[in-house]
Order: sequence, then structure tokens, then C-alpha cells
Amino acid sequence: MPSESDNTPSTDELMEQIRREAYCLIRLCRELANQIKLAQTHLTYLRETRQFLQYISAALRAIESFLINTIHSEPEPEVVRAKLRDCAEIKKSVGWLYAIAKNAIDSDCLSIPFPLATYLNHVARGFVPRASLVVLTVPNLNFYKLNLRDLRLHAKSLATRVANYPQLPHSLGMLMFPYCAAKDVLVNCILFHEMGHYVYETTPLEEHLKKSFSQEWTQHFTQGRLYQELQTPEHTPLFWHSLKRHISDRMFLWANEIFADLYAIRLLGAAYHLAYVEMEQVLPLIGGGSRVFSSTHPADDFRFKLHACWLERDGWADEIQRRLPLVYKKLMFCKGLNLDGETFKVNTNTPFPSDRSDLKADLDSWMLTTFSSLVPLVESQVSDTLNGSEGPIEDFKAQDEAVTDLLAHGVVPSTVFHKGGKRSYPAPTTVLNSGFFFFLTKMDKLIDRVQSDDDHVEKRLKYEGRLNEWLSKAIEDWHILRKA
Repeated sequence: MPSESDNTPSTDELMEQIRREAYCLIRLCRELANQIKLAQTHLTYLRETRQFLQYISAALRAIESFLINTIHSEPEPEVVRAKLRDCAEIKKSVGWLYAIAKNAIDSDCLSIPFPLATYLNHVARGFVPRASLVVLTVPNLNFYKLNLRDLRLHAKSLATRVANYPQLPHSLGMLMFPYCAAKDVLVNCILFHEMGHYVYETTPLEEHLKKSFSQEWTQHFTQGRLYQELQTPEHTPLFWHSLKRHISDRMFLWANEIFADLYAIRLLGAAYHLAYVEMEQVLPLIGGGSRVFSSTHPADDFRFKLHACWLERDGWADEIQRRLPLVYKKLMFCKGLNLDGETFKVNTNTPFPSDRSDLKADLDSWMLTTFSSLVPLVESQVSDTLNGSEGPIEDFKAQDEAVTDLLAHGVVPSTVFHKGGKRSYPAPTTVLNSGFFFFLTKMDKLIDRVQSDDDHVEKRLKYEGRLNEWLSKAIEDWHILRKA
């Protein structure tokens, strides 16, 4: 019978396999590079997207050069397997470049909310030097910020093998939104929340939370009934480490979401909350219910509780109460909720032994109580991060009436004329807030002015689209007029 060693590939066979893979990868790299070149000759991109496509092209050139050298090399037998591992890592990289390049190529200025994306970058640079937010479309009904941590680690590892392989810029962020919402600037107010996730990564908040959580764990969890109930020989230090890691990971994800929410409210105002409510009507609830904390997101009603507090603090609650009493009523209801195990639930797969599921309710209650003690740290970090930035409420109060009047007459609200010939240019935050209030309360008055053979539904949908176009144009004009 042939021995196992007889089936082991020889050095020559391995090199032939490596060369075949290298030829395939070179072909893929060239095809993708050509797609990028072709796209850039026909389409216009946000500057940040264009720079990102240039990054991908540089990565492809470095990979191709490495593969060509590999094909022509005659390595020593002991390094052939290392070459095989190099090809495996490069295949991962090419796969990622292909996936993200498709999103970037599709995200030209006609398929993304271009003026809003430009404004988001303008704002982000006030907090992150040389911030570069790439806004990309995705084929699903959700918004999110792509986590680049693993990709940065992969690029760093690949750079040790591939000469001139570029590192992902530290200031790069990727915000994703549904491609079907490309022209809907109001719903895309959610992108302010995603930008909050990007800014969160630059703060020391998570380190503060880890320290505070460890103190809570030591002082309270290890002295409570849960700890005593689970103090049995089969619960090893590994079990306790796994349980602590599970709980802390949940809380840090919840804190990240709360930071992004409060950041968006402080920076944008009521329009963020209204956009969130609008998205709720289209998407299934992320947490599976308004009172349920999922493994990644706090319950919606708890988020609204904090929204209510911050909207009141920044002067937006009165505006909402006057225009949208039902929205205000919901906010005030949520504001009165207590964060406890009776009001809210936690839907996570806790690593308990199967025979101790009776302890989950106690653990959920402890998690919620502990998280409530961490929330003030999140709120404090938001305030510190935005310290000195001018809130949007004052400009809104000064310009809202004029902006609303312009929208009611189908005029782009780029410039407000005051008595004496003085002009002012409403800030994008004012345009978005006034536009959202107009969308929710005054659209019928605009539609009634329009003489058309379309039925009410067709007319409504048409002018909802035009309203978004007017608001988008006003934001675009602001970039020009503020420099005049």
C-alpha cells in the first residue's frame, strides 16, 4: 500500500500550484484595475471616494508586482510552503478589494446624497484631523459604519510580505446606506449617527468604560446571589472570563450606539430623531422589540428616553411639542421609563450552563443596572467631544420661518433675505430640521397649490422627491455661499 508520504506534493508540484494561483490572481487584479479606470473616466465621485479608489489601485499594483516576482522565482524548498501561505493571504485581500470596490464604483455623485456626504466630511474634520468619510451604497435596507479594524490588521500583516502594499489610512471611515435612498436627504440624516460611530473610535471612552465595568464587576457582581449560585467546581476561571467578556462586550456595543445617538442629536438636532422614527416605519426593529436590548443595540424605547433628555436640553423638545404632539408624547413617555429588568429585557445568548437558565433574569437585571451606571460616562464623553461646537438650535430659530416659507412656494432655501437687503445662508442643519418639520406637517399645503392631473398619491410622491432635491441643493449651495 502507498504510504501517506507518497501523497505529499513535491516542491515542484507546489510551485506549479503557486504559479497557477498567481496567474489567476493577476488576471483578477488587472480586471478590477481596469474597472476602476473605466469608472473614473465616466463618473464623478466624492473626493474621498476617488481617493479610496486610488488606494485600491495602489494595493492592486503592489499585489501584481509581488505575484509576478513569485512566478519568476525559484525559491528554496523550505520557503515554498511560505509562498503558498502568502498566496492564501493575497486571495483574502483581493476578495475584500473586489467586494468593496464594487460598492465604491457604484457610488458616484449621482447615486449618493452628494451634498450631504460633503457636509458630513466638513463636520467630521472638526473632530478628526484629515477625516475621510467614504459614503457607499449597499443593497439592503439599513445604515451602518463598516468596521475597518480587521481590515487594517490584515493590510498591516500583508505589508510584511508584499512590498509597497499601502496601509489603510487611519482617518478613513466608511458609511453605508441603502442605494434606494440615494436621493432621500431626510432619511439619510441617519448618517449623522453613523458618523458618530466613526468619531467614537477616536475617543478614550471605551477605555473608561472598561475600567468602570471592571469595578462594577468586582464590587457588585462578585458579591451578589448570581456569583454565589454559580460558585461550583465545574465553573472554572475560563467560564468566569467567558461570562465577563460576554457581558462587557454587550455593554460596550450598547454604549457605542448611545454615543452615536447623542452625538447625532447634539450635532443635528430633531432631524436625527425624526429620521430614526421614519426608518422604524420601514425596517424591522433592530432589537426585535421596543423594550428589548439585543446583543448589539439598546432597546428603542431606552434610546428614545435619552433622546428626550437631550432634545429637551438642547431646546428641541418645545419645537417638537408644538409641531408634532404625537412624537412629543412618545418621547415623554419613554423619558419616564426606568432601566430595570421589569421594564426592559435582554435578548442575548448568555454562556450559562443549560441547567441554570433560571439565573438569566437576575443576570439581565444586573446588566441593565450596571449599564445605567455607565450611561453618564457616555453622555459626558459626548459633551466633551462636542465642547465648543456651536449647537444648531439658534440658527434654526432665526431662519426656520423663512426657510419654511420658501419651501412652501417651491423655492430652494439657499438664501434668506432680511429687511434692509441683508442676506443670510441657512446652515445645513437648519435646512434639514426645517425640511423635516415641513415634510411631516405642511406637505399637503404645498400639494394643494399644485395644479396637476396626477392623483393625490402620485402628486405626493412626486413632491416628496422634489422636496428632497430642494433641500439637497440648499446644502450644496451653502458650501459655495459661505465662502462668498
